[in-house]
Amino acid sequence: MGTEVGPSGSIPLPSTSAESERSEMRNRYIHVVATMKKVKMLLATASLKLHVSPAAVELLGRCAMCFVATLFSIFKEE
Repeated sequence: MGTEVGPSGSIPLPSTSAESERSEMRNRYIHVVATMKKVKMLLATASLKLHVSPAAVELLGRCAMCFVATLFSIFKEE
């Protein structure tokens, strides 16, 4: 069951309700897996010493900086 490309070069929208549901479930699954991967990496960096964390933030990307900072502040309070 391959995906056919239309004459305009775009992938056509799902034509049935079942195809639409499968597409939506696939998109949700991809999003959940990506989120789980980020959480796993953030939890792994939470145990690093503070002088190592800038390198970890660079590995995770700039958008993760606020999450890492929040994790460190939570662990500092405890």
